[in-house]
Amino acid sequence: MRAPTARAHWLNADRTFGYAKVFMAWYILVFIGIVVLSKNGLMPKPEGMPVGTDFIAFWGASYLALHGHAADAYELANLFAAQQVAVPASTAVYAWSYPPTFYLAVLPLALMPYLTAYGVFMATTFPAFLAAMRRAVPYPRAWLLVFAFPAVAINLGHGQNGFLTAALAGFAMALLDRRPVVAGVLIGLLSIKPHLAVLFPVALLVSRRWAAFAAAAGTVAGFLAICLGVFGPGVFEAFMRSAGFTQAALESGVLPWTKMTTFFAGMRMIGTPIAAAYAVHIAVAILAIAATAYAWAKDAPERLRASMLFVATFLISPYAYWYDLVWLAFPIAWMASEALQTGWRRGEREILFVAWLMPLLSPLTAMALGVPVGAIVLLCFAGVVLQRIRQP
Repeated sequence: MRAPTARAHWLNADRTFGYAKVFMAWYILVFIGIVVLSKNGLMPKPEGMPVGTDFIAFWGASYLALHGHAADAYELANLFAAQQVAVPASTAVYAWSYPPTFYLAVLPLALMPYLTAYGVFMATTFPAFLAAMRRAVPYPRAWLLVFAFPAVAINLGHGQNGFLTAALAGFAMALLDRRPVVAGVLIGLLSIKPHLAVLFPVALLVSRRWAAFAAAAGTVAGFLAICLGVFGPGVFEAFMRSAGFTQAALESGVLPWTKMTTFFAGMRMIGTPIAAAYAVHIAVAILAIAATAYAWAKDAPERLRASMLFVATFLISPYAYWYDLVWLAFPIAWMASEALQTGWRRGEREILFVAWLMPLLSPLTAMALGVPVGAIVLLCFAGVVLQRIRQP
């Protein structure tokens, strides 16, 4: 009597790549539509919004810094005036809430016209992200899934720095064993967006990567010294003053919760009071720190430990947007590679698939249903990674 054959999983390779092709076709149509319908540097919809949206804050901050007024970028009125130099017809206001260290990455942008600067920024950071992904995606066919990953299109559309920070983090993980000092320098450069770098010291200390830790700390100190020498102490004072405005905007929803993937934003979205929302978020953050420390203390495969670090990063800060989820391309690829070599476990394909969709799925469900799906998916993703580490 013939033994019954195992039932094929519904999420097979052909279906997965079929979905990716649909997404790619959609992105291409949207891109063509924007190129054809945009006028005077403005998007066709909504009215008054510049092409590249968030990127105009980078250009405006660069313009003010190049004219000797870096601290003025933290004042909305001054920044908006600079943004209108870039796109005079723009009526949208974008804040500059980044630490002074990020000035060193955006300073040359205002030397170019706005659209040229946007193109150059994307044309340099996107290949850097792809280069970092090469080690994480050893299967040539799988590159379609990288290009079709919704966070990639979202970051491109917003003109954001997700490619840059993901490239720094990805290269740091790739070089950590062979070139620990270089990896530490790359981690230190994440001080341009420090809330995404909080867990790296935990991982380095627990795993006793002293050279990488020292290099990261030295890079941060050097970066801050350069900023102080170039821009003066006033820019740091302005940044600290603006932090209160940013926090108030986060707590009130002026910074839209629907585009965030944190437990704090999710709790506020469903009407939880501010103090209780912080309490829930802090509880989750403590669990994320503990899980990361556990993962890096274990003798687990490097890609599993790195996956925990990357996923848990988005459970730490109450402030994280959908374009930053470009980072998830790495743990999705690492976990898929692990599963293809050792076998899939129950629920893993579904979690990775939903995580792949999550940058787009999270805001849509948040706007339509008021449900913070993104934070829940991240927690489930972390749980899947932790289970792999606990039971190899």
